[in-house]
Amino acid sequence: MKRFVLAAVFVFLASMASAQSVTFPGSMWSTFGTAGAIAETGNVTSRMHAEQGIAKGAFSVVGEVTGVKDKLDYDWNNSALFGVLGRYTLKLPGGQVRGNVGYEREQRFVMARTLSGFVWSVDCWFGWNIK
Repeated sequence: MKRFVLAAVFVFLASMASAQSVTFPGSMWSTFGTAGAIAETGNVTSRMHAEQGIAKGAFSVVGEVTGVKDKLDYDWNNSALFGVLGRYTLKLPGGQVRGNVGYEREQRFVMARTLSGFVWSVDCWFGWNIK
């Protein structure tokens, strides 16, 4: 199944190679602070995420990486996640809705285990936009 996903990504990228309207959307963010949950009193967590895509119109292929580290070494707060997603973005007045499907791999460091599989999600963003 992994080979199918990689082949689909390759075919998509090859079909866009001669396209005139190819864009490279990406984003990066990070958080740092206390967890807030009673179970994690005194814990401090840092999380960083970056993604880079190649897109034509509303369709894109996106690579992503997320790293998490905390002070108290909880298993769920000490990991690295890598993924490849296919994405469709529907632009609406004042925002957007995105549908994602792909494959992700998460490496947890405290209990030394790796999880991987196919994922899907829908997210949205609405707000102000300075032009």
